[in-house]
Amino acid sequence: RGSWEAIRDGIDCLSDLPEDRVDVTAYFDPVKTTKDKIYCKRGGFIPEYDFDAREFGLNMFQMEDSDANQTVTLLKVKEALEDAGIEALSKEKKNIGCVLGIGGGQKSSHEFYSRLNYVVVEKVLRKMGMPEEDVQAAVEKYKANFPEWRLDSFPGFLGNVTAGRCTNTFNLDGMNCVVDAACASSLIAVKVAIDELLHGDCDMMITGATCTDNSIGMYMAFSKTPVFSTDPSVRAYDEKTKGMLIGEGSAMLVLKRYADAVRDGDEIHAVIRGCASSSDGKASGIYTPTISGQEEALRRAYMRANVDPATVTLVEGHGTGTPVGDRIELTALRNLFDSAYGNEKEKVAVGSIKSNIGHLKAVAGLAGMIKVIMALKHKTLPATINVDEPPKLYDNTPITDSSLYINTMNRPWFPAPGVPRRAGISSFGFGGANYHAVLEEAEPEHQKAYRLNKRPQPVLLMASSTQALASLCEAQLKEFEKAIEENKTVKNTAYIKCVDFCEKFKFPGSIPSSNARLGFLVKEADDATETLRAIVAQFQKSAGKDSWHLPRQGVSFRAQGINTTGGVAALFSGQGAQYTHMFSEVAMNWPQFRESISDMDRAQAKVAGADKDYERVSQVLYPRKPYNSEPEQDHKKISLTSYSQPSTLACALGAYEIFKQAGFKPDFAAGHSLGEFAALYAADCVNRDDLFELVCRRARIMGGKDAPATPKGCMAAVIGPNAEKIQIRTADVWLGNCNSPSQTVITGSVEGIKKESELLQSEGFRVVPLACESAFHSPQMQNASSAFKDVLSKVAFRQPSAQTKLFSNVSGETYSNNAQDLLKEHMTSSVKFISQVRNMHSAGARIFVEFGPKQVLSKLVSETLKDDPSIITISVNPSSGKDA
Repeated sequence: RGSWEAIRDGIDCLSDLPEDRVDVTAYFDPVKTTKDKIYCKRGGFIPEYDFDAREFGLNMFQMEDSDANQTVTLLKVKEALEDAGIEALSKEKKNIGCVLGIGGGQKSSHEFYSRLNYVVVEKVLRKMGMPEEDVQAAVEKYKANFPEWRLDSFPGFLGNVTAGRCTNTFNLDGMNCVVDAACASSLIAVKVAIDELLHGDCDMMITGATCTDNSIGMYMAFSKTPVFSTDPSVRAYDEKTKGMLIGEGSAMLVLKRYADAVRDGDEIHAVIRGCASSSDGKASGIYTPTISGQEEALRRAYMRANVDPATVTLVEGHGTGTPVGDRIELTALRNLFDSAYGNEKEKVAVGSIKSNIGHLKAVAGLAGMIKVIMALKHKTLPATINVDEPPKLYDNTPITDSSLYINTMNRPWFPAPGVPRRAGISSFGFGGANYHAVLEEAEPEHQKAYRLNKRPQPVLLMASSTQALASLCEAQLKEFEKAIEENKTVKNTAYIKCVDFCEKFKFPGSIPSSNARLGFLVKEADDATETLRAIVAQFQKSAGKDSWHLPRQGVSFRAQGINTTGGVAALFSGQGAQYTHMFSEVAMNWPQFRESISDMDRAQAKVAGADKDYERVSQVLYPRKPYNSEPEQDHKKISLTSYSQPSTLACALGAYEIFKQAGFKPDFAAGHSLGEFAALYAADCVNRDDLFELVCRRARIMGGKDAPATPKGCMAAVIGPNAEKIQIRTADVWLGNCNSPSQTVITGSVEGIKKESELLQSEGFRVVPLACESAFHSPQMQNASSAFKDVLSKVAFRQPSAQTKLFSNVSGETYSNNAQDLLKEHMTSSVKFISQVRNMHSAGARIFVEFGPKQVLSKLVSETLKDDPSIITISVNPSSGKDA
């Protein structure tokens, strides 16, 4: 959970060498060439951790003499086994093997071997003429700085014993060994584990790696290479990168044959399709990577996995942050994926976790693999941090001319229809060792709880009176402030308070109508504290008020309940409010929403047929973030009719499905223009697959692809008192949308709209031109309307459900039994939204819930029904600046 949240939140976890580890000042010199000095003191460090030696069968001497690699590995293997549903410390033998990537010497060995240098100290002091008595005293003081050699010293620092400790402690009877391919050690461990499962004697394998060696020796080694960054952070795949920084870590997996895991009903996080390797062969130096060697590992991996590289859309690269190494790696990736994707550009997102946590050396490959597993599980393309501009490839061509791109923001992950999410992971080691693994998602979508990242939780505080509620909030604020202060000395105090708070004040289902109440969302202790401070201040400022809101904090207060006997209306907004990345956070957290977008992608592909001159809705909705040298993201493409209609409808119904599966049942349904098609689904008039195909065809027709050209036209919003009563005086201009008492949209020819706008402005109205391609909802849409009627005739519509009354744009009244009759007039008729709202209200609607990109219809309803204080409007995505 912590790792995935750090990745999602883009946290740079690097820091200075802790003072309690080494006297950095004695070794540090910023000049790279100074002998016996390090020029870098930044890195990623494992914090203090709890280890109960008795739990793992170690006595105190054994624990003292065991390298941290061994104790951390025991903790992580136990955690991995328990996550897989295996009782780790049970006495029964388990047919499980253990192969670990353990690179180089263990840092505790440095301490033991350093003690042996007392002989050198003796010789030096004697040659300096020091009296023998003083020599022996000095030698004893020297030896006291290092651990004494004992029975358990030798196994305590042997790398291979790390795997042996695991098989011994957890009673595993499979193979145990460690492997070392330098920074590629963890991926060779995975490869060996897979081979053992396929051809050996084990039903399961523990595989992983641990490296706790950010010792002064490691800093000295990399300082003299020299590849350390002189910046405080790693900028992997950025043109201004200065080098790498090292880190510590441990990562463990439980592997099982796929068929066995399915048979046993295991929770499968991801599927490893294959893993392959290569060596660079003859190179200019032992440190120097080669494009050809890395490319060979890539080709072998996809061949072994039986996976077409053109179905891969994410690669977690080695990406250390060394300028030459990053360019070589990106070039090798470009060569492989360009040959697979042909002329298609920017198809494969590339990232590196090393910018978050540093280079974990032996653990590097598995750190990247766990990031990919979490990405596959959460259907998210995670951001790579600290990238402003990617470097040019090794042949000086820009990466934008290739099939690759550097992904610098979290985005929902939507593969092409019918293709599973697939990813590659690379890891390379000194000496020319190249490894690449290919992973695939375990399921196209989730049917049960799966998220590891925390989501904001709703809380509802209530009391018998406003004063009592204010006092309750003050008391909770004090408790949070106390917990945050205690958290400085007792870890997790604030976290525990936050969990308890959310549990104590979760929605109880119902509350007495006379009670005062307020609600808001909580994710962390800090934001809960900030919100409670604002609430306490607002109570003092708004004494005596029956209700108030704090929009920035998302707080709503009422002194007592409201009458909820009225009906609930579901409203669906139309084309025009769409924007790039709308509902992106929802798409990364809700399967129902992702299914809606994926289904629209499929419908779009079906409707397009042989026409390949289009982008998928998901691609237009969630493009990569522009690099610094590129223009800021605009909304031009998504505003094209062919994209705005399917994307808006898919998002609206994706949000609606979340509510529906939670038990939401509207009494009324209505949409504005395009939104009426979503309302048809809410009223159970049409199947969703048929609806999505219908809307894709409608979008192509209205966009001019599958119908005779529509005369050029435009639209404009007329805003001002009594705008609903304006009279049109210009030829080729019509009322397009009757939205609210103060807002009407006119539609027509370009010249006609210009002339009518001038007349309306002279009468005091504000006239705002709208971004649209044609004169929608006017007779000018006749060509498109005729083509759409043919499409409508092939769709099977049902009568609206008895539970949900459906209201029409064309009439403003409830739908007749035959939906096709009204829909045939939909493109050429004005949108009578005011009539729809007033008629729903007359029929009993009091709570209006808007499903769409912004808070558009909610405002129109509030204005239209402003004389009724019982009206409640809710927008599920009220602002484009703060995603739902």
